[in-house]
Amino acid sequence: MNRIITPLFLSAALVLTMASCNSNEASSVASTPAKEEAQTEGVASNRPDFTPEELAARAERKRKIQEESERLKAENPVLATEYNTTSIYKYVTTAPEFSIFAKLLMASDLAKTCHNTNMTAFIPNDAAFDNVDQGVFHLLFKPSKKDALNKFINNHICQPAVSAEKIGTATGLSDGNGNAFKINNEGILSINGVEAVKHDINTKNGNIIQVRLPIGFPTSL
Repeated sequence: MNRIITPLFLSAALVLTMASCNSNEASSVASTPAKEEAQTEGVASNRPDFTPEELAARAERKRKIQEESERLKAENPVLATEYNTTSIYKYVTTAPEFSIFAKLLMASDLAKTCHNTNMTAFIPNDAAFDNVDQGVFHLLFKPSKKDALNKFINNHICQPAVSAEKIGTATGLSDGNGNAFKINNEGILSINGVEAVKHDINTKNGNIIQVRLPIGFPTSL
């Protein structure tokens, strides 16, 4: 009887041992993704932490920027191609950083002038409009304020096309309203007291010089 029972016990022990080994192996394999996840979390934990509200706000800002970009492209097909150097008008209206000035230019009577005329344009980027009076800004788009809008755009253009290097010594430069530009080229180039921040963006019909602020933005209308 003992001879029969002993082999049975040995067989049972062998089965249990094999099962235990398989279980440990499976546990080891299953734990690998968890370790990798833990390591990944360790790396991610070094990044700035954002609250759910902050993440939602960031996503909403990104969505609005994209939505505005798509809307502008839909309303103005020329915006579908960025940085068109055919003319000053085409460049301004296809450069994302000049989108605010572009909207003003397209609403004015000077779009064709900036497309067909050899000239120099002093263009502020979008950030330059951060501190202007928003009430006045929106009034510029009203048909009854077209003269004021044209005057504002004319503050930024002159003929002929002149490079930033030569503009400091150029004489007789007047804006589109017929007023002489006050050019200071001692150290930092400035036009009517407004500093130039990017020089000589060349197009086929003229030269663009980016300026830090709008020139002669109206204080009231």
